[in-house]
Amino acid sequence: MIGAGVPFAKSHRHYSHLLAVYPLYLVNWEQPDQRELIERSLERWIGFEGALRGYSFSGAASLSAMMGRGDDSLTHLRELVARFVQPNTMYYEAGPVIETPLSAAQSLHDMLCTSWGDTIRIFPAVPGEWRDVTLHDFRTQGAFLVSAVRRDGRTRWVRVRSLAGEPCRVRHSLGGRVTVAGIGGPAPGWRDLGDGVVELDLPKGAEAVIHPAGHRPELRITPVPVSAPADRWGLPELPQTGTVTQVDLTSHFDNDAITTEMYYGDGDFDGTGRTYPMAQLPQTGQTSDDGIGFAFTNGSEGTNNNVVADGQNIAVPQGGYGRLHVLGAGDTAGVTVPATLRYADGTTVAAQLRLTGWLASGPAYGETAAVTTSQIHTRNGPLGTKAAIFHQVVELDATRQLTGVTLAAPTGGTARAHVFALSLEAVGG
Repeated sequence: MIGAGVPFAKSHRHYSHLLAVYPLYLVNWEQPDQRELIERSLERWIGFEGALRGYSFSGAASLSAMMGRGDDSLTHLRELVARFVQPNTMYYEAGPVIETPLSAAQSLHDMLCTSWGDTIRIFPAVPGEWRDVTLHDFRTQGAFLVSAVRRDGRTRWVRVRSLAGEPCRVRHSLGGRVTVAGIGGPAPGWRDLGDGVVELDLPKGAEAVIHPAGHRPELRITPVPVSAPADRWGLPELPQTGTVTQVDLTSHFDNDAITTEMYYGDGDFDGTGRTYPMAQLPQTGQTSDDGIGFAFTNGSEGTNNNVVADGQNIAVPQGGYGRLHVLGAGDTAGVTVPATLRYADGTTVAAQLRLTGWLASGPAYGETAAVTTSQIHTRNGPLGTKAAIFHQVVELDATRQLTGVTLAAPTGGTARAHVFALSLEAVGG
């Protein structure tokens, strides 16, 4: 529920109805009687596809961190990167959106150190694969600077410096018995409150370290190794190099097949007002399938993003290509497109391009399902029907110099062919 008599019955990108849980913590995981409600509410919201955006997954990461579920937090952040973050590390929806990257940075903070209520929590939700973690002078509520080191999955020590002399409670995440030592002076007064929490008497400017009893650790701050190397960031160099050349179709776009949950009325893929949901498609830029890169256009509301095959003459960078790769789908059924390949010597060759209908249960003509969605949009809202955009391959004669492709209207029916992207592959060279 999001209010008296108002159920949460529509997918939405924000977790406004959960603000009491995060970031206010008025309802929180340390209240055992609230856990079941928090868990159900999070699952209901983040599992309701259709309108989710990047901010949804950073929010889910922070909510999971509050529950102590670091692995879930990491899964949500990876979903954010996979779905929404661009090759240049930036993020956008209808335009640039600053709060989502900042929210994701805060999610990382929430996984490593939080200070809500009256307690500083050290490493509350570290993913299992992050074996080594370092905090250095992390600023918390109450005007404290916190440093801490975790090695091989275990917290080794926690250092706290008070900037204002406020009351200080620390859930330290150290295993076994602990003790407290002073830095630059005697140990402060302290009390073990149980459940992994100690209370420190730190006047302004004082500093102390919490560490395992019987062992004085080396208080050394160093960078940690990367646990799992990721793909490098950065836009591809221009002009294109390698074996795949992406064809620019934007000047030929004549159909809007994609809508957002903000407005369902500006697109029409199949002649009845139904469309693909923007949030479940690749963002504008690069996407790939089976190792082939495509220039995909998701677009803004009300803009065209695909070609309805009807005789368009599409020029391509001249070259000897062995395969034509197509992202597309039929609308009301599968389609066969009579294509014409044009060569530099003035000759043409007929070819067939076959595309499965977007709502089919699977590829019908030897394609792969390059993009899939769990729902489609109608003029009245989302509909829980799966859809796909397919990757079809047409063999070419690599010994000849291709200059263009003509896409004629499909034969044998009323279904139309929609082409979202074309790429050409140079085979064996």
